[in-house]
Amino acid sequence: MKTTLTSIFLTTLPVLAGDFINLGFDEPDLSGRLVPLAAGGPYLGLTAQILPGWKVTADGKAVTEGTYSKANQGSGVTALTLREGEPGSQWGYYLVLAANDYNDGKPGPDIWLSQTGIVPKDAVGLWVFGDPPIEAFMDGVKIGFIDPNLGRTVWNVEAFQGKTVNLQIHSGSGHINRIDIMGFTTIPEPSEYAMFGLGLGLLAWQCWKRRGYSAISRTQRTKETS
Repeated sequence: MKTTLTSIFLTTLPVLAGDFINLGFDEPDLSGRLVPLAAGGPYLGLTAQILPGWKVTADGKAVTEGTYSKANQGSGVTALTLREGEPGSQWGYYLVLAANDYNDGKPGPDIWLSQTGIVPKDAVGLWVFGDPPIEAFMDGVKIGFIDPNLGRTVWNVEAFQGKTVNLQIHSGSGHINRIDIMGFTTIPEPSEYAMFGLGLGLLAWQCWKRRGYSAISRTQRTKETS
């Protein structure tokens, strides 16, 4: 029943991709050449292969190579790492690590991820998980940042509904930041609220039936011991 209710609830927060390519980072091309940096990984590859659809810069210079790693591996030696999410975590199957922490006492570069696409006409937010300080822009207008108290955030995109925009994600210097985009969110349809209400009704019925069975069992036990 818990699984059923979870599924019903999630229908009130549908995720749409628009025409952005690989918006959630979950579609890498791992068929290309990956060079192991250590036995068993991580692996060095082209940014266009590891993070298709996205343009990556570090201090204004194009990042043409990146690292692909398993969930329990490090970020390699590049500014950008695509890493498998830990099993059972809130992160998606893949997440991006922007490795711009301090090196020899000097802060690493400012890293930007960007691509152009169409925001769905009914989108109200962009749902993300991440580490601060990360901020996002559409056509140069700041749409939000990662709240350090939440981690999971929905950035408001209503002003850009149906428009072709340049989405930019900025990872500030001096940190190793994780970021994963879950997708665009929409306002639930009335039918979806009805499904959620039905789910709550079924849960209430299950609880009532369980209490009823418990009461019958207590009555039977009382008779048997009398």
